[in-house]
Amino acid sequence: MIKKLLLVVPALMVLAFFLIFGGHAESLFSLMPGIHSQVLKKFESPDGRLTAILTSKWRLGLGLPVAEPPKTTARWARLQIVRDHTMVYDSGDEPLNVYQMSPELALDLVWSPDSSRLAYRYITRLRIIDAAGKVTNHEPPEAESSITCFKWIDNRSLTVVAKQGGISSFGGGATHFRGYTEQATAIWIGRLDPAAGYEKLHQQALKKPTFLFHAVDFEVEEISPKGDKVAFSDGTDFCVFDLTTKRIVAKFVVPQKKDRTPDPAALAGDKDSRKFVMETAAQPGELEGLWWQDNDRVLMGVGLMGNYIHSFHSYDCTTKEVSDRTARLQPVWDRSYKNPNWFRAADP
Repeated sequence: MIKKLLLVVPALMVLAFFLIFGGHAESLFSLMPGIHSQVLKKFESPDGRLTAILTSKWRLGLGLPVAEPPKTTARWARLQIVRDHTMVYDSGDEPLNVYQMSPELALDLVWSPDSSRLAYRYITRLRIIDAAGKVTNHEPPEAESSITCFKWIDNRSLTVVAKQGGISSFGGGATHFRGYTEQATAIWIGRLDPAAGYEKLHQQALKKPTFLFHAVDFEVEEISPKGDKVAFSDGTDFCVFDLTTKRIVAKFVVPQKKDRTPDPAALAGDKDSRKFVMETAAQPGELEGLWWQDNDRVLMGVGLMGNYIHSFHSYDCTTKEVSDRTARLQPVWDRSYKNPNWFRAADP
């Protein structure tokens, strides 16, 4: 009798899922117990001969319809590199924390200009993989830190930005990249030559800023296109560090929108909700978005996630001018970081 029940119960659960989701096979399958996978991104090398394929995989346990949906019991990431239809590198399934709800935040990669190397961040470790599949691993430059942004300067070395904070550890190793929900305590800026190691150019404590970072499909960019400047927030001030002169060349209070009146739609709740909205809007917004318009102009997004008042400001490193771009950019801002050029149509 017990054996029959064990056979019948899973079948009943499948039927319940089918009824709940109206027979939509895709929705049904995505919630079925077992292992699922999804290609996060395919990155072609500049010469078009190599393709890096990032895949996310997860295992769902048995749940109860409506009352208890299936729980994720394991997560993995896998990087493969294909050259002329031949596999030259395969990381295999590498574990991610089960609470890494957005696995793409824990991963990032970029090809060198000549397509000879791929730089790949897996949680906190930076991995350099050449076109033949040879690998060198580089831990973060400081203890308890996360590499949050990196860019090739040339075919041999990279500009690297790291921040203390932003990771969860278990069993002695980093397992979870928390990203923008974390508050950093310090920033490290320097270069990495895979053969010689790190060279520190700047390091300073921070005043609890928003955790800015770049990842797969999270295109917030602290490093300029040529890799010679880094824009960042110290919690109060917007700063630009010049890697050539090795000094801070710009520092001023993060600009704010003068009118702190929230959108009427945000005030549609009850008395307590309206009070919360007004109190939040009265506070200065934090720097929560950075996009380089070219190598000398950087766009700032202020209060985009943590405030009801959003504003956009452009800084020109050559003229030292700050321009308010809110009127032109606010209408096209869609709270999506997936397109690094989202602003160009409205504010080229």
